[in-house]
Amino acid sequence: MIKKLAAGALVAAAALAAPATAQAEDLTAFERCISPCEDGGTFGTIDWHNRTATVHGWVFDHKPGWTQAKFVAYKDGRPDGELVTRTTDDAGRYGPKREFSFVIGDTNRPGGLERVMVDLCFDNGYCKGWKDFWRP
Repeated sequence: MIKKLAAGALVAAAALAAPATAQAEDLTAFERCISPCEDGGTFGTIDWHNRTATVHGWVFDHKPGWTQAKFVAYKDGRPDGELVTRTTDDAGRYGPKREFSFVIGDTNRPGGLERVMVDLCFDNGYCKGWKDFWRP
């Protein structure tokens, strides 16, 4: 009886541990900011799915003007789906830190996303430049 209980507990523990491990492998952290980083930027995570990814994070602004984060998904070396932007202004309605969460990618195209590119732009026309965040 004790062996059966122990075996059942071991199977249950393995079942609980497996999904957590799989999820951790499919999560990528991102960060883009200006120097000093406290003035403006974006950070968060990309949760990879089969044909899409969920991007969750914040864009923040602590300087005159606004800060905008831009995101685009790539599959097979080409953009996949629409460009997504999130903007905030410390003097505007969202305040200095705006949270966001959205799905990126095209569910109608087969195959998985390879990367999400992130850029950071400002009201003066300056953009930091695209940075790749690759699927693990």
